[in-house]
Amino acid sequence: MASGTLVKIDPTGGVTRFRCEGRAGPTVEEIQKALGGYFAHLYCLYGGQERSCYVDEDGDPKQLPTNPFGDRLVKEYYMGGNRVVQLNSIGTLRGNLVVWVPDPPESQAETGRLATRDFSRRDLGG
Repeated sequence: MASGTLVKIDPTGGVTRFRCEGRAGPTVEEIQKALGGYFAHLYCLYGGQERSCYVDEDGDPKQLPTNPFGDRLVKEYYMGGNRVVQLNSIGTLRGNLVVWVPDPPESQAETGRLATRDFSRRDLGG
């Protein structure tokens, strides 16, 4: 069965990983725990791949700090293709960004055919 990792990127660029075993995606409770409340679903580019990600739905009203690292990952995704219209409605990302990174299929993991790259501050120009 599929598994994966929730990767939390905080406003300072700090990264925390949470393993999710035996399912194809995180539960609502896991996402809420990582973010601290209700969330909105977006997409981002992480490790060169399109990924589902989640942000605190109430980041502005809570006056959470801006997250330039997460903001860049989300906006890089929405700048591609015909998604620019949606970019204007996103605003600046506030608080933590949580990215779902599924494990590679076993056939690819065993043969090493899947190239993966981890997030780092260098990727974001920091």
